[in-house]
Amino acid sequence: ILAVTQSGKSRAEDSPFVALDDRVERLGISLAGSSDQLLIGHTVHRRVSIRTGCQKSPESPFSYSLRGSGDASRHPTNLHPFRRRGKRMSQQQRSLKNEFFRFAVVALFLRGAWLMVDSRPRFFLGDSESYLATAIGVWIPPDRSWIYGLVVNGILGMTHRLTAVIAAQACLSAMSCVATACLLRSLNVSSRVAWAALLLQSLDPLTHYFDRSLLTDAPAAAVTWIGLALSAAGLAHANGWLWIAAVPFLWATILLRTALLPMVAMPAVVGLGAGLWFALMRPGQSPPPPNWRSRLGPLLGPSLQAVGVVAGLAAYSMANGALTGMPPSLNAKQGYFLLGQVAPILTVADFEGLGVEEPARLLAESNHAEYRLRTWQVF
Repeated sequence: ILAVTQSGKSRAEDSPFVALDDRVERLGISLAGSSDQLLIGHTVHRRVSIRTGCQKSPESPFSYSLRGSGDASRHPTNLHPFRRRGKRMSQQQRSLKNEFFRFAVVALFLRGAWLMVDSRPRFFLGDSESYLATAIGVWIPPDRSWIYGLVVNGILGMTHRLTAVIAAQACLSAMSCVATACLLRSLNVSSRVAWAALLLQSLDPLTHYFDRSLLTDAPAAAVTWIGLALSAAGLAHANGWLWIAAVPFLWATILLRTALLPMVAMPAVVGLGAGLWFALMRPGQSPPPPNWRSRLGPLLGPSLQAVGVVAGLAAYSMANGALTGMPPSLNAKQGYFLLGQVAPILTVADFEGLGVEEPARLLAESNHAEYRLRTWQVF
């Protein structure tokens, strides 16, 4: 589709590449002459819309949008991840901001209603005990999150109530529900679907079950999902600031649960893959970006996120090693768990010098010869 606006009048041509007095390049879409505006719309795979617009300038902004429709003119998104958005995008942001506050009020109300029904704390064996005993210079657990323990004890020191810890975790879970609804609305999903997702996630009884637990499961799940939602929105709208905003939440994920490391690495890997796909898009399939800056634009956001996440994990490893007195690592005891699952059959001699009483009886009770029970034997 080729539309040329000249002197306030629109004229449609029969062919996308017609002979004009002005010089029109197929890839750069550069204009020279008296035409005021050139607009080319192209739909890729029925879901990706690419638009270029020129206004008497040889350098045209290149835009793309990942949405469910092929209309490139409704919510154009600049391919450059840090370029200032236009007026229409700011209007969409203001609308989403208003919806965010409504989502937040409802989610917090539902989480509070759950706490009114049952706010009794839950404890799990030695895990919760280890978190409650965590203190700098007193006890730093080498096999679990000491950050969570310090935060919990900080809240207890200020409020002297375990209910305050549960309320804080419930608020964090509420924000993860809000992230779901906002992500759907940012992708132009109907408000009814977004509200339905918010209600279903907020009313999930398992969410409330783990919110009441003195464990890292609920807060880790919440910050992980918020980080993933921000990354997904950054990918869909080519917004580098959203990629960077996700970094603190991905840091918090590892500070709470090192087992979620694959989830932390996934956004940057997917974003870099998608960015390469746009950068290397073949002209035979769809128009490529006009210059190398536009080609590399989609890679900037996920690249900065990857650098930020790796730097944060390195800093946490150094701090973890310094506090536990062990070599820097995300989890000083993680190797023992892995070793227990792949170790050869244990013998009594393996327990020499470990201070274990009656190792023969211990091995007999653990069915150490049964390899299929190896994971259970570790614990």
